[in-house]
Amino acid sequence: MNKKVIVTFIIALSILMVSTVAFAAVRWMSLKEMTKDPNLDNKLRDNVPRKVLIEVPKRYISKVHIYYGDKGNKIDNVTLTSIDIFPTESWNIDSIYVEAVRLYDNGDISEVIKPSRKAERAFDMETGQIYWNVGFAGLDTKDNIDIEITVKNRSKVIVQTLYVRLAPGEKETAPKESLESTYERGYKYTLHDLIADEKFFNELLKWYNLNEIKGRFQY
Repeated sequence: MNKKVIVTFIIALSILMVSTVAFAAVRWMSLKEMTKDPNLDNKLRDNVPRKVLIEVPKRYISKVHIYYGDKGNKIDNVTLTSIDIFPTESWNIDSIYVEAVRLYDNGDISEVIKPSRKAERAFDMETGQIYWNVGFAGLDTKDNIDIEITVKNRSKVIVQTLYVRLAPGEKETAPKESLESTYERGYKYTLHDLIADEKFFNELLKWYNLNEIKGRFQY
């Protein structure tokens, strides 16, 4: 190998290493990861809150309606549950999987009550709306069960995982129009926005958990 080739190789390797380090330094992480980082205080010394970017994820599910057969609605003493899942944009959804779980206080899954099953795409002839439907038998609202909904886009990539508490009725899951339209314009919030505006931050937490909201230090 001649000297020119060796020099070219070293330069290319150096560029790759610098690029890798830079990428790692600016990676997106969940807000929960960020607050658990033992070096958070040092990072805030070099990255002031107004320069720490916060990204609110896009929502693919607008609402979930849980029909829960209890008391007089039981069939032969079996509690049946039917769940309708309504999308914000059906064209970009390939599939939706649903399972019943029990969660720890920190949001992690402590127990799977009913394993994941694929919801079936449906069409409402009266409203012209596309939605997904799935059913379970034997669930009990007294058991503090959450319904985990996992959405895959047309590239079969998971784009959203959502938890709603098992209880009859309709649950809105999409942010208010002002939040959603702001995100769709490509605007990134900052950590300063969350710290300075408690009302705004609490509004976000109605729709997103700390694992869904992403943060990024610039360096």
